[in-house]
Amino acid sequence: RVHSRHIEQPMISAFARGTRAVAARHLSTVRPAAVLPGASRHVVAALRPSLSPSAPSPRLVCLPGNVRFVRSASISQPNGISQDKPTVEIAKQMPRFYSEMSNEVLLIYCAQGDHDAHTERLVREIMAVDNTSWDAAQTVLHEISTANKAGMTFATLPYKVGLSVAVMGGLASIPLCFHLDTVMWFNEHFVTAEVAEPEDLETWLEVGAWAWNWME
Repeated sequence: RVHSRHIEQPMISAFARGTRAVAARHLSTVRPAAVLPGASRHVVAALRPSLSPSAPSPRLVCLPGNVRFVRSASISQPNGISQDKPTVEIAKQMPRFYSEMSNEVLLIYCAQGDHDAHTERLVREIMAVDNTSWDAAQTVLHEISTANKAGMTFATLPYKVGLSVAVMGGLASIPLCFHLDTVMWFNEHFVTAEVAEPEDLETWLEVGAWAWNWME
């Protein structure tokens, strides 16, 4: 966690300049800003000029794994008027898919372990290496995914066998414990225990009580 008493003013200024440069290049004025959760008013005050009406563009202030998005201080309108609430037009411009996000925002999601963000990051790597379009990169992505899953049938075989044996054993234990004919057959061939009196095997619960001697 970052506390203002541990940060000198030169460090705040350098950090603010760096984040403002990134935001100016890659974040539009209609996108929310990101701030440090729990940041003191002194840290926010150091960045307050970037949120004034004269420079309303949101600024990115983040640490890896410690980012949340909030509304910026003001939203710039085409007529130069700033407001605190977005319009329908601004809402329609909000990114809804990973493919619409900037590289920096996408990397933030990747740092947080978002699998879909990693997939989009790989797509852009394919585009850069192969000098191809986003749609054409999907074919290469599918080939990579297929090659990555090769051999998974044998790799997961022990888990499948163990799960199958556990399920079949659980189902077979029901007649082996409560069905008289099945219990008698199993006792004759494997257990060879003394058979209970006929009056003690009249119900399935009595059969279970007798078979429980070895089924337990």
